[in-house]
Amino acid sequence: MKQPGKRPNALLSLFVWLLPNSPFKHWALRRMGHQIGKNVVIRPNFVINCGWFRIDDGTMLLGFNIIRNLSHFEVGHDSIIGRVNMFTAAPEFQQFSDWVGWFRMGAYGTITSRHYLDCSGQILIGYHAGIAGLRCILQSHTIDLINDVNTVGKIVFDDYSAVMTRCLVLKDAYLPTRSILAAGSLLLPSNDDEELPSGMYAGSPAKKVRDLPYMKWYDRNDVLGEQKPFDDSMFKLDPM
Repeated sequence: MKQPGKRPNALLSLFVWLLPNSPFKHWALRRMGHQIGKNVVIRPNFVINCGWFRIDDGTMLLGFNIIRNLSHFEVGHDSIIGRVNMFTAAPEFQQFSDWVGWFRMGAYGTITSRHYLDCSGQILIGYHAGIAGLRCILQSHTIDLINDVNTVGKIVFDDYSAVMTRCLVLKDAYLPTRSILAAGSLLLPSNDDEELPSGMYAGSPAKKVRDLPYMKWYDRNDVLGEQKPFDDSMFKLDPM
């Protein structure tokens, strides 16, 4: 990946990212300096004033996501990012450091659809981890009211962790490996001196509520999952 510095031409970049998925689009993105792997799917997306992308082999970036003002965007192999997500960053912080405005997700990662990720600091999602459901909000910058200054931090979801529907995750929050953040939870900043145990986290603010059993999901190597036949008797309706 290119080192911090001059970004691709904004208008040309917007045009290329809006093209349909094709070998030509992949070639054009590589020519612009991005690292694009083999067998990727990159649907039309709105990429505005961003730096450098790395999209590894077998990854799918589906359509109509908005990615704005990020300095770096990295996705590991065999991952998927769904539709209509918003990734943004406040560019003012990037004048002070090349290490902010970052999004990074490890291999076999998943982000479904319609989530908001503020990457003004860093959002780091580990191996085989991701965000499920709809309408999660991740906020990596905030205002320090005591000192009247805007601050940035990082949000980390460790390996094999999962965040469920409509969670709110604040700057400097951490979800441990092999953990789940239950739907509707609020994850606050973690204490640097505290080592959080794996498990199910729930509530507002989120606390560990129980241990988790071994789950077959840990061994899954297909981000799309599997659909199996089921008993549909509960869905049958009487005639109107």
